[in-house]
Amino acid sequence: MNTWFPPRSFAWLVAGLLLLAPAGLASVQVVASAAAATMPAATQLAQVADDQLKPAADAAWAVLQALRDYVHASQTLDDPKRRAEGLAKARREILSLISMRPEADGELPTYVSLWPAVIARYVDGFERERMTLVAADQQVIVMAEAANPQDKETHDRLYRELTAGLQEQGYSGENLESIRSVRLRRELAQRGIGYPVGATVLITMRKIDGRWKADRLDLRPPHLPAPGSQPAGGPATVTLPGAKAMGRPATQHAR
Repeated sequence: MNTWFPPRSFAWLVAGLLLLAPAGLASVQVVASAAAATMPAATQLAQVADDQLKPAADAAWAVLQALRDYVHASQTLDDPKRRAEGLAKARREILSLISMRPEADGELPTYVSLWPAVIARYVDGFERERMTLVAADQQVIVMAEAANPQDKETHDRLYRELTAGLQEQGYSGENLESIRSVRLRRELAQRGIGYPVGATVLITMRKIDGRWKADRLDLRPPHLPAPGSQPAGGPATVTLPGAKAMGRPATQHAR
């Protein structure tokens, strides 16, 4: 169950965070501030060309794909040999993409070994076009939003059903939104689904010997509501105080 119990210091609760109406999850750009948990404090964000950020985006996407493969391999319970081979292959790929040295031959560092479990619920929901990059000092912070596909489908169906039912009862405006919000969370909880259904993964990338490698991974609540929880609107940019947009988010699809 992906219910959030965020500490008060979570970056997503920074005063001034604006939630603008998205056209679904796919069309919204989010630019984090230098105060985000994985960014150095009081960092001045420097302008960086898109072609300089693309290698970092490629490397971060490779990390997400390797973690997905690891999770899928770990779920292969009917064939122990195939499971072991899949885990070993994914482990080697992850090791090639991180900045930390293995603690033993072929073993993931303890901190990194937790990553697959941390994002396991979301590994099938990441999309390359929904990655946003922010540069700070010698690091690039990659924000990748995702929702478990089954959770999202259930959420959207319940949202539509609750909306139609409340409208038939004569509810509208703020009254409809308030009642729907309470009932939606209750219905999701009864199905073992936390609210919000999505998450944002922050991957801190560092350049080491000319290659971008993952230095840290953090799971956060989504910066924006799940689809349907706000009226549909056009693309929006959400900027936290002190942040500066770094070109455009990576829009290339994985090949």
